[in-house]
Amino acid sequence: MPQKPLIIVPVTLYPASNDSLPAVSSKSPGSCTVHFGHAEVTFQNGVEDRLIQTVIRELINR
Repeated sequence: MPQKPLIIVPVTLYPASNDSLPAVSSKSPGSCTVHFGHAEVTFQNGVEDRLIQTVIRELINR
């Protein structure tokens, strides 16, 4: 059975002020907010698990 090739997308995180970020309600159903030090990442319902795992892994490795 052929497997899909993995696509690795590099991500660079830059500090940003809260004023420049769009307003997103983290209390909306199906959202998950992860806090790492000064970083806060919110995932909305429907995001693939592997993407969440990749972002968390990158934050831990910093």
